[in-house]
Amino acid sequence: MPTSTPKYHLLALGCQMNVSDGERAAKVLEDIGYTKAASETEADLMMVIACSVRQSAVDRVHGKIATWEKLKKKKTLVTILSGCVLPHDKERLGKRFDLVLDIKNLLNLPAELVKLKDSKLPPEQIGLHQEKYADNYFAVRPKYSNGFQAYVPIMTGCNAFCTYCAVPYTRGRELSRQPQDILTEVAQLVKHGYKEITLLGQIINKYMIQVDDKFMAWLEEFKKDNNIPDLPELHSEYFTEKKLFKFPQLLALCASLPGDYWLRYTSSHPKWFTDELIETLAKYHKLPHHAHLPVQAGHDVILKRMLRPYTIEEYKKIVHKLRIKIPDLAVTTDCIVGFPGETREQFESTLDLFREMKYDMAFTAQFSPRPGSVAGKWEDDVPHAEKEFREKELTDVLRQTTFDHNQALLNTKQRVLIYKTSKKNTGFEAEGRTGGMKPIRFTTPTDMTGQFVNVKVTKAEPWHLKGNLVNPHTYL
Repeated sequence: MPTSTPKYHLLALGCQMNVSDGERAAKVLEDIGYTKAASETEADLMMVIACSVRQSAVDRVHGKIATWEKLKKKKTLVTILSGCVLPHDKERLGKRFDLVLDIKNLLNLPAELVKLKDSKLPPEQIGLHQEKYADNYFAVRPKYSNGFQAYVPIMTGCNAFCTYCAVPYTRGRELSRQPQDILTEVAQLVKHGYKEITLLGQIINKYMIQVDDKFMAWLEEFKKDNNIPDLPELHSEYFTEKKLFKFPQLLALCASLPGDYWLRYTSSHPKWFTDELIETLAKYHKLPHHAHLPVQAGHDVILKRMLRPYTIEEYKKIVHKLRIKIPDLAVTTDCIVGFPGETREQFESTLDLFREMKYDMAFTAQFSPRPGSVAGKWEDDVPHAEKEFREKELTDVLRQTTFDHNQALLNTKQRVLIYKTSKKNTGFEAEGRTGGMKPIRFTTPTDMTGQFVNVKVTKAEPWHLKGNLVNPHTYL
């Protein structure tokens, strides 16, 4: 038997879904007797939730396991690989990790650890989670990273098979989570005072599940218990007649709980951004005025090669409708430069789109071939130097549009959620975000991490704002 409590270190790479999976993995480990290590070198167990979106993330896993292999020469250590791992990488990395675990099989982790001679896990712990949570790893209550922000997955997997993307090959086919489980989790978070709750899904606005009379009865009780009024979304014909529960119904219910919080969601897809969803986004004040709508490319030919099922004109119409309904909406996007076959002329269309859309922020990336994806088999024919140049050109356009948007906020009062603070000689320096996801810095008299405050914007820069706390004396 171990003389001390075994400790774990968990590294989640990539998207918010991986962070959320890591929080569930941490809960399973702590339930069976592990405690979180203060540092990596103290840990008896290392677990990485991997990301396969870019090669740089995969390279980081290789770097970590090399470091951990050196530690293994000095101490007893278990290493676990999970998350999004392509078969190509799993074959190579699997030989170096003690355990490769599909995140969907998280509840098998206790049993798998008992099989490992170096796990330091008492054998009597085996089977704990299989009995407690059955076969649904989403039923594990996460060990949230902090007490004011939480990620809530509402679906997993993807059926879109965009040619550049590896997600369908690492997370499998699309599966929507039961709505009563989602609503219960969100309601509990609100009751516990969480201020920012983010719903997660690969294509979140595709969320849809067939419900039955039992769910309808449960929903009436849920509404009654949480003082939720009658909602227009619950009168949609497809819901009342066909019992199809979709994303607008889920959003409306989650945004109608009593409490002081923001409800965010990511990531959406233009193909499934319906008029009904736009109406819902405009209706509920707990839904911040921010829409992340990935375009990926600015030319129809490239979109078709990417298997993105919309045209640029269709995309523009969605953004136009959103801005009419929500005039102060902040619109952000994702874009890939240097996709196979992308000509200079086609890239110019992307530049034109960025100028016209005037994005508040964009997350641009140079095309990186992913083994297993369709585009990974194509010739990567745009030179690296050209990719870098195109990304810089997009960033230059973006710098101006974000600066223009930020300048428009000068002297306005913004509601801000404080993400972190650091102690200074005359108080605390706070960093937070507005409802439109604008980073903003200001000083506070005390550590107010996790609180909503009002801030007057006093300075605008391209990538962030600065401001002054309104009525700071009220927080003393």
